[in-house]
Amino acid sequence: PVYKSFRGWKEKTSDVRRFRDLPPRAQAYVRAVERLLHTNVWMVSVGARRDQTLAVPRG
Repeated sequence: PVYKSFRGWKEKTSDVRRFRDLPPRAQAYVRAVERLLHTNVWMVSVGARRDQTLAVPRG
């Protein structure tokens, strides 16, 4: 296995409704997952409710 460490974020994300409004470190984490897994992440969730699912933009 390959272990990677990432710096976290302390900002609350459950009220975020757009990917671009996530903390920069959260965005960087999602982009790193994409690079490491050689795939696109299309959605991320910041909570259990349907409106807490964010689309991840391309490019």
